[in-house]
This record gives sequence, structure tokens and C-alpha cells, in this order.
Amino acid sequence: ELDYPPFAIANEKGEADGFSVDLFKAVAQVMGLQVRFRSGPWDEVRTALERGEVDALPLVSHSTEREEVFDFTIPHTVSYAATFIRKGDDVIDSEAALQGRNIIVMQSDATHDYLLRHSVSDNLILVRTVPDALRRLSSGEGEFALVPRLVGLLTANELKLTNIEISGPKLDVYG
Repeated sequence: ELDYPPFAIANEKGEADGFSVDLFKAVAQVMGLQVRFRSGPWDEVRTALERGEVDALPLVSHSTEREEVFDFTIPHTVSYAATFIRKGDDVIDSEAALQGRNIIVMQSDATHDYLLRHSVSDNLILVRTVPDALRRLSSGEGEFALVPRLVGLLTANELKLTNIEISGPKLDVYG
């Protein structure tokens, strides 16, 4: 992925980098495997895996839908989604508060799958990256952005988006 810090990013040269990439490389080295990485937006790399154009991805969240298509290793990271709001907007106190609302979400991400599976809202604003989601929320689009908590916090800090914050409970969308 291009923009999923600290797990998967494209460095200045456009090469795959980040924690999950480093872990993948280390495992491949121990196993004596040669690996080549291909970087791209999440929806493109996910589709490439589904079509068999790539053999593996270093970071794919587990879901019931994905288990029908992909083989998974034992998870190395536990993650949660978070609801980001603009500062001063109504606080989210539960997942039920998201029902029917305008939610910005990364296309084909586990959070997107979760929202569809649970029919949370028909008003989804699909974006390609977490930075896109948070920038759009910050600029006044949508009511919420639902993104991975750590990735969202790091991205908001990096982009200096000081008018957004997390609201509500952490959401386990990756089960």
C-alpha cells in the first residue's frame, strides 16, 4: 500500500516500506524465499491478490468475506477502527450513532466490508487512502471518517489536521 503508516507505505523511491513489509522480508529471508514487492493503492493490490497476479500481501485484515477468497497466516497485529469527527461536532457514543450517516471510508478496506456487512449506512463516501479520507473530513465533507485507529492518528498528525479527532468507542471491524 502507498499510505498506511506505520504498516505499509511507499518510500521516496516508490518502493514498499513499513513495519509489515519489513516483517514480511524477514520471514521470507528465514525461509530462503526471494520476494519482489509491488506498490499501489489498496483497492488495486487487493484486486491483484484476488486475481492471482500477486502471491501474497504483507498486511490484510481478516474478515469472514475475505476468508472465502484468501488464506491467512496467524495475525501479528491487533487493530481497531476509529470514528474521526471534526472538532466541535456531536460526539459519537456508540456504533448505532453511525446508522444512516454520511461516512467516509477507504474503498475495499475491512472497514468498508464491515459497514456493508452490517448495513450501517447507504451514504458511504469511498476514497482510495486514509489520507484522502481524513483530508476530506477535515475540509467539511461527510460527517465521519471510519479508518484504522493507529493509521488515522499517525496520518492526521503527519498532515497536521488539527480540526479532527477520534470520537466514540473503538470498533472491532477486523473479525
